[in-house]
Amino acid sequence: MLPTNQNIQLSFDEGLTQSEIMERCNCPRKHMFRYILQLKKQGSFSWALLTGGAVHKLLELHYKLLQRTGKGLEEPKAIEFDFEPDVILSPEDHETCHYWQLVAGMLVYRHNIYYEEIDKKLDILNVEVPIDIEYRGFKLRGMIDLVAESPGKVKPWITDHKTTADLNDIRMEGWQYRFQFLFYAWMWTKMTGQRPSGTMTNLIKKPQERRSTKRGESVEDFCRRIDYNIMANPSEFFKREWIPLDDAMLERFERYTLDPVLTQFQMLQEATDENGRFNQQEKEALLLTPNTDHCTYWNVKCEFMDLCKNNFEDYAMEFIKKHTKHPELNRN
Repeated sequence: MLPTNQNIQLSFDEGLTQSEIMERCNCPRKHMFRYILQLKKQGSFSWALLTGGAVHKLLELHYKLLQRTGKGLEEPKAIEFDFEPDVILSPEDHETCHYWQLVAGMLVYRHNIYYEEIDKKLDILNVEVPIDIEYRGFKLRGMIDLVAESPGKVKPWITDHKTTADLNDIRMEGWQYRFQFLFYAWMWTKMTGQRPSGTMTNLIKKPQERRSTKRGESVEDFCRRIDYNIMANPSEFFKREWIPLDDAMLERFERYTLDPVLTQFQMLQEATDENGRFNQQEKEALLLTPNTDHCTYWNVKCEFMDLCKNNFEDYAMEFIKKHTKHPELNRN
């Protein structure tokens, strides 16, 4: 199941996102499966990713309305989840889907109320900004959720929406140096020539309450209970983290973080040259090096573990090839 040189080159042609770059840093073998071979376990999906995607779409709609009319979404709105064609839902899945659709709409509605007075004062410059730049021979791609500034401010900032299961301070400690935030700030500077003043992380906590099956609690009653908890304690569900950028931070990011990682991608690209400086063994080392500490992450098993534990072939029939490696950038 090793990729051909054509597989590798086609992967580079589609461009690199921050998610792909960090996937290779975390586990080169998983990067090979997901982004070069573009494999997906048939029928697999993630409620966390689907709910996060729905929250992002609702926030996009809210801020576009706020930008155009001065008023955003003023009532809860459900949004369809984007299941891939290979996914077949069970009856229990349909009920869970209904629950997360209601929760996504509820969270965004309460978020909008909580930040209403602050957000109405913002100058919203861009919502869901696609970014494509050429750097060191690579096409780098991304999507910035929101670019805004306060009236009278010289420089705007970049906002990134994040749905999370936890808002504790320990988890937040390393975010000042998080690759994604600096990557988007760096890309924005390259694209516009304007350095942002910083990045704002807009955190939205997904509810962790459990539905009472003993009392026969319906999905709707369960959501009403959650909604009451959010209204009673909104600060437990919503948090914004401001990360200022000093004068040299983006230059340090480029030199000491981004460039070393892109050099690894450059080596992988050079390995496709039949007459290049890498032999087959070295090429396989660039592709196959595993990080077994990432076989389970946030208590979730890697979808490619069965392939890794065996000979890459025994479970191959359980996987299908995706049409694009970056579906999040190709949505309507």
